[in-house]
Amino acid sequence: MRWIGLLLTLFPVFAGEHKRFDLPVAPGGRTTTIHAYVFDAREEAIRIVQPSGEAADLRTVCTRESARAGINGGFFDSTGNPLGMVISGGRLHGQPSHGSSLTCGLLRVADGKPALVRCEGHDFGNETASELLQAGPLLVEKGRVVTELQPSRYARRSLILTDGGHLWAIAYVPSATLDGLAKALAAPGGFPPFQPAVVLNLGGATSSGFWIRRHSGLDFYLREVVKVPNFIVVVARHDIDAK
Repeated sequence: MRWIGLLLTLFPVFAGEHKRFDLPVAPGGRTTTIHAYVFDAREEAIRIVQPSGEAADLRTVCTRESARAGINGGFFDSTGNPLGMVISGGRLHGQPSHGSSLTCGLLRVADGKPALVRCEGHDFGNETASELLQAGPLLVEKGRVVTELQPSRYARRSLILTDGGHLWAIAYVPSATLDGLAKALAAPGGFPPFQPAVVLNLGGATSSGFWIRRHSGLDFYLREVVKVPNFIVVVARHDIDAK
């Protein structure tokens, strides 16, 4: 077993990291600090959490799920029901939503592999994902800025991003327009941890929340203003495999 320990020392398992960096996306071209949790999807897994009963806060959900990080999920209506389809741990909630930019994107996990795709043309009737969430709009697709994004409304933003491979991130942006944020992230070096191939906007503004568990055992929490009906959490893959 000594050689296994030596390999782990020389080639440590990738662990997610809290990254901070500035982008000039705030009003007047000012910079604002982006908080991101960057992780390797081969080592950490994405779960959608849809709490039963009364909506919970992000910190409570992440602590209960033994998460390493978490962020708010998609949009919801005035009664607190999610817009679009949600699958949490294989259990279906809601119905597919079509024709809205707020549900035009799809986060789905099938056979343990996460993906960000466009809802248009997706076969919801034969869905095999264990985790699924409709949200939107897509900001970046195939590495390019999506056109006709809102250019003038500044608000807090919550995002999920991928390089199209095994690198992923959830991110919190204090103030940005959708168009300005998309252009900044798609620019070379705009997202320093990796070059995003796909960026999906999540429920934002007062719903935006971001939580990570630090190595010290203390947490870092940018609290959401309103309680939301679902969350995206990142957990250790071995915790998923053990269940």
